[in-house]
Amino acid sequence: MTTPDIAEKPAKWTRMQIQVLALAFALYLSDGIDNQILAVSLPALIQDWGRPSTDFSFPLAAGYAGAAIGAMMGGILGDRLGRKPVLVGAAFLVGICTLLMALAADPFQMGFLRAVAGFGFGGCLPVTLAMVTECVQPSRKGLVVAFALACPAVGISASGLLATVVIPAFGWQGLFVVGGALPLLIGCLMVPFLPESPAFLARNPANAERVSRIAAALGIDEPAAAPAKDRKGKPGGYAVLLRPDTIWIVVGLAMSFFLTYLAIALILGWLPTLLFQQGFPLNVSSLSPSVWSVTGIFGMLGVGVVIGIWGARRVATFVIVAATAATALLALVAPDPDDISRLDLVLYFVVLGLSGLMMNSIMAALYAFAAGTFPADSRATSLGFSATIGRGGAVCGAFVGGYLVTLDIFAGFFLAVAGLLLLVAMFFNLGGLTLLRGRPKEARQT
Repeated sequence: MTTPDIAEKPAKWTRMQIQVLALAFALYLSDGIDNQILAVSLPALIQDWGRPSTDFSFPLAAGYAGAAIGAMMGGILGDRLGRKPVLVGAAFLVGICTLLMALAADPFQMGFLRAVAGFGFGGCLPVTLAMVTECVQPSRKGLVVAFALACPAVGISASGLLATVVIPAFGWQGLFVVGGALPLLIGCLMVPFLPESPAFLARNPANAERVSRIAAALGIDEPAAAPAKDRKGKPGGYAVLLRPDTIWIVVGLAMSFFLTYLAIALILGWLPTLLFQQGFPLNVSSLSPSVWSVTGIFGMLGVGVVIGIWGARRVATFVIVAATAATALLALVAPDPDDISRLDLVLYFVVLGLSGLMMNSIMAALYAFAAGTFPADSRATSLGFSATIGRGGAVCGAFVGGYLVTLDIFAGFFLAVAGLLLLVAMFFNLGGLTLLRGRPKEARQT
């Protein structure tokens, strides 16, 4: 944060700012719901279609693969076409594909639709973050980013609650109808109420009057028009990530993101099915990812505050170690479904919530560390690369989780996730120590 950011006087939130943030947060929340409803629908789908759980590895992996491509392409499209058209298009794409999933007749059809919807999921991440940070005062950027990243976790939590209400009444199809209607509604509201980013419009001098009008309505300083040499544009490119002074930092971060996404995909994608197959009631299997995600919301918001005090590297190291311990503890407190008491269930949910608190905090801390490590001219490139590598881990999680579920090892599932987090600690330490040895003093503060 620069000195002007610190000295900036608090300003009132404007009506247009509230519109932008409400629509952006709502889109993130609906993405969280749509990204999770397949996982919470799996027990009902397995029963309805009479297929083994491994048949659904493809639909889960397809969604993550689509999101990986979307994360890579979303920023490019947002820079070329504008923030608003990409966000509106993504909302409609996710909504239509999710609605069509209610008509799917087999895992292949479900997987194809999930891949296309996943492209929309992934594309929303960089464009929405760019939009919200470009529409608020500099001193509020960290706050809105923290809230934006917490919204998908809220949606994930809501998906579990929706499943307990909608599936018994309307079947798994009803859940996809609800999940598809939400982003369609948000997309319709974006058309009249979401302005284009003034920072994007400022790239063209012909938009000067429009930029002034939108910036005034947002209560922010008018962005300067880009110089001609910048408008011709030479993107930073991925070559910057391969320089001798950054290569090991990139390797450490890339593997940290990959393994973290893999661990999270195992919990969110397969924990409901694992619990159901172990004999737990549907409400326990459906609510487990919700409990895990709700505590994760507080973890991400808390990390955003603590990083400003301790720095991203120290905070990330702490939450990785804590998440590993909490997840390993789940293997010890996991109750027996044939002889379960209320106390056993409470203890399980408490430790599960602690695991969610710390595992979601890892993601927020990793993104903050990556954003603060690389210079501004390669920051978007490094974040896009990190998100894409991470989605690759989520794709692997779809298949690894399907295999772990077939092994029928309840405690072993949590130990496997804890083992992945232990590897995250090792690889993050590789990148962090390289940074301390080789980067300038000001960069070491992250």
